[in-house]
This record gives sequence, C-alpha cells and structure tokens, in this order.
Amino acid sequence: MQPHTHSHDFTYKVEKGKDYNTTIKVTVPYLEYNSVFEGAVSQLGQNVKIAGFRPGKAPKAKIIEAVGSKAANHALDHLVPEIAEQILAKENLNPITQLEYAVEGLSIEEGLKFTVEFVLYPEIKLANLDKLKVKLPAEKAEVSDAEILTVISRLFDKKEDEGLKWLDISDEMAAELKIDDVATVAELKAKVADRLASSKTVEQQRKFEDDVLNAAIEDSTLPVPAKLLDSRIEGMVNEYKSKI
Repeated sequence: MQPHTHSHDFTYKVEKGKDYNTTIKVTVPYLEYNSVFEGAVSQLGQNVKIAGFRPGKAPKAKIIEAVGSKAANHALDHLVPEIAEQILAKENLNPITQLEYAVEGLSIEEGLKFTVEFVLYPEIKLANLDKLKVKLPAEKAEVSDAEILTVISRLFDKKEDEGLKWLDISDEMAAELKIDDVATVAELKAKVADRLASSKTVEQQRKFEDDVLNAAIEDSTLPVPAKLLDSRIEGMVNEYKSKI
C-alpha cells in the first residue's frame, strides 16, 4: 500500500526533558484518522474474498469485518510516522536516535492519541579558535650537523656505531652517490640539509595541526546523552554475545 503524502489535521505538544530526551504528544481528530482508515479498507477490500460475493462487491460491513484489523494497522503505520516527520520539520528538531512510537488511545470522542520519543542531537559548543594557546611552528625547521651526518652515513650504508666523520668523506665519494648534480661534500651537505629541513617543517606543521585540533576538542563541549550511551553499550553487549 502507498502511504498518504498530504498534510494531516492534528495538534501536538513538544516536551523537552533532561539529557536531550524529547517527547511529542500528538492528537489526531477521529475524522482524520478515519479517512485514512477508510482508504485502507477500500484498497484492501478490492482483493479480499468473501463467501457469496464477488471481489470488491461485498457490503462495507463485511469488508471491514474481514480486513478491518489489517486496515487499522496500515492506517497507523502510515499516519503516525508521516505526522511525526511533519512535526520534526516544522519544529526543526534533529533526532540522534530512532523515533519510538506509542499509541496511547483511539476513540471517536478523543481521536487518535500517540507519542513520539527520541533523543535530540546534543548542542555542541565549539572552542574559540582565536583563544587557543598553541605554539606556532618555525617557518623552516633547523637542522644540526649531526643530523645531516647521520643521513649521509646511511647513504654510504654506514651504521651509526661506525662513526663516520666529515673528514672521512671526499668530493669523489659525494659525486659517486649521483644525487642530482651534487659533485662536492659541501653540495651534498647542503642538499641533505635542505631535504631534512623540508621534512622536519612538514612534520612540525602536522604536529601543530594535531595540537590545534586536540586543544579545540578539549575546549569544546560535546555532551553524550545517557540514552545514546546505553544504546551503544547494549549494542556492544549483543555483538559480544553473538560472537561467543
């Protein structure tokens, strides 16, 4: 069956409780509910088989007797969530949990009464980025002679404990590495120093970004509703049970 998509006649009240728990109490006039119910009866009655009558030709009372319970369920299944969605849109409510419906009553006098319960998306208070105390990195990282020599030692496949010194390196050795146009020890030192500085600068920038992010998270407020936490714990427990 296709759900109704038109606007419905109803009244409602939104109640916001603690920890972002929210309840919407809805009342739908009986005539509004009955029009949806009648539509479901009409559609279901076209194919129902009733002894002594051709399909769709039985008296309305007989059709309701045969499909009334199913038609009522169809009416509620379509009417309740549609109205809930209309209210959420109108009130600009953003649930973080699934909507929980509960029919409270249905009568000609009071109409259809139902509630919708959910947890609102918590209010996130972001930190003031202008007031974060994070040390800015240097525009270009500094590199020591010892660091440069360590890299060059690796280029010559020398281990740190072998103690390679600058005096051990000749221009011929530097040229044999065939690194770009390097022909002397001085050029090799400059080339390695530049690459090391660039690498350390990138590393410092990434650390700075991580520090800013961590400081922003620390100074921000991100509440976790208890109901959401309980739901997550229950899911983890059920997952663990299924594994064992």
